[in-house]
Amino acid sequence: MRRTRLVMCALVVTSTFGCSQVKKQVAAITAAVRAKFGHSEPPPVIIHHIQRPTPPAPVAVKPPPPPPPVATRVDQPYVSPDTGTLTAGMSEREVYELWGAPVAVRRAGSFTYLFFRNGCEHRCGTEDVVTLENGLVTNAVVRWPGHGFLATAAAPEAAPAAAPAPPAPSVPPADTSAAPAPAPAAAAPPAPPADTTNPVPPAPPPPPPPDTTAKPDSARAPAAAP
Repeated sequence: MRRTRLVMCALVVTSTFGCSQVKKQVAAITAAVRAKFGHSEPPPVIIHHIQRPTPPAPVAVKPPPPPPPVATRVDQPYVSPDTGTLTAGMSEREVYELWGAPVAVRRAGSFTYLFFRNGCEHRCGTEDVVTLENGLVTNAVVRWPGHGFLATAAAPEAAPAAAPAPPAPSVPPADTSAAPAPAPAAAAPPAPPADTTNPVPPAPPPPPPPDTTAKPDSARAPAAAP
């Protein structure tokens, strides 16, 4: 045990002093190399602590003001001396002469739409509308009592031709060479009424018919003597 302890102490002392000597030699060699080749010690590293900016405080957003109240639309009564009834086929000028100037005119291709006041634009959804095609009135939607529209009756369409009737079956001609049909027999006179007071005895049965069958020779009568 004593020897082991001594060996351990000797190893510890050697390693300690040896490490210090090695460190001194390494430092001396490093200093000599730097002095010879001009290498200087690297500058110390400076660590800068970056401070993040503090986010701004949230700003309170004011709610938008409420929208202004929508004014309620009320139909205004419409009074005009321009009244009358339109007829299909009238021209645009004739419509103006009868109902006056429209409040709006719209054209789309061959169609023209004339809008006239009727006093219920908001309640009905639209004004009185007159439709023209190629400059002539074809239809009108009217709601004001002073406006009228009369559509001409359309010509009735021609009825389709009836299908031809099937041919009648052929009947053979009558045979005129045959004997004429017999004339109908004359009706028998009615029988007199039966006399129920004196009943008539029934008639006797009729005699049997004669025997016409052939008889044998033996049954015949004997011939007369010569």
